[in-house]
Amino acid sequence: MAIRSAGGHEVLLTATPTEALVLVASGAFTAIPLLFFAGGVRRVPLSVIGGLQYLSPSINFLLGVLAFGEPLGAGRLVGFVLVWTGLAVFTVDGIRAARPPRRRV
Repeated sequence: MAIRSAGGHEVLLTATPTEALVLVASGAFTAIPLLFFAGGVRRVPLSVIGGLQYLSPSINFLLGVLAFGEPLGAGRLVGFVLVWTGLAVFTVDGIRAARPPRRRV
């Protein structure tokens, strides 16, 4: 289906019944996790959601390198470390800014 679609052909019109069912069901399979995510976001603090948004690409990066043997060049490693260093700096700053100031005696 992907090859026919890339060639500019109408896939749904020329698909077999099984392919058409898979194509239509893929929309539901995409929407259902998004609905669960939207429901979960309401129950969790936004600071946790922000952290999870950075955690997911990092897990994908580590899976690619460790499980699937993707090459890890110096540039990728430096970029990964710089991103997480920046996140740590902003997180620490945000935590410090959220705390009430200390009273001096």
